[in-house]
Amino acid sequence: MKKLSIREWAAAAEIVGTAGVIISLLFVAISISRNTLVLQSANSTLMYELDVSAIAFQIEDGEFAIFSAKRSFGFEFQDPNEAKFFYYLQGELTHWELLIFRYGDGLIDQSQYVDWSQYYANEISRDMNVEWWNAVKVEYTQELVEAVDAAFAAK
Repeated sequence: MKKLSIREWAAAAEIVGTAGVIISLLFVAISISRNTLVLQSANSTLMYELDVSAIAFQIEDGEFAIFSAKRSFGFEFQDPNEAKFFYYLQGELTHWELLIFRYGDGLIDQSQYVDWSQYYANEISRDMNVEWWNAVKVEYTQELVEAVDAAFAAK
C-alpha cells in the first residue's frame, strides 16, 4: 500500500472540511427555518389573544354582551348570562382554531391534538346550539367549520 503524499492528505482534508461546512450550513438553514416558523406562530398567537381579550370584555359586561350579540348576529338575548355564555363559547372556538393551526405547523404533537380536539368537540357540541353555530361559523376557517360540523353530526 502506497503512502499518501502531503498534497494528497491536504486534498483529503479539504474535501472533509468542505463537507463539514456544507453540513453546518444545512443545519443553520434548518434552524433558521424552524425559528421563523416559531416566530410566525407567536405572532399568530398574539392575534388570537387579542381576539380572546375582546371576547373576554363581552363576557365581563352582560349588558354589552346582549347589545353586541344583537348587533353582530341578530340574537335577542334577555339574560346577560346567556349572552356571556355565547361569547365564552366563541372563545372556545377560537382556541380550537388556534389548536388546528398549531398542529398544522407541526408545533403540537398528534396525541395532544387528538385529545384537545376531542375536548373542544365535546364541549361545543354539548353547549352550543346549532343556531348559534350557524350564525358564527362564517368567522372561522374551513378546517374548524368541518371539525365543528362533524362534532354536531356525531352528537
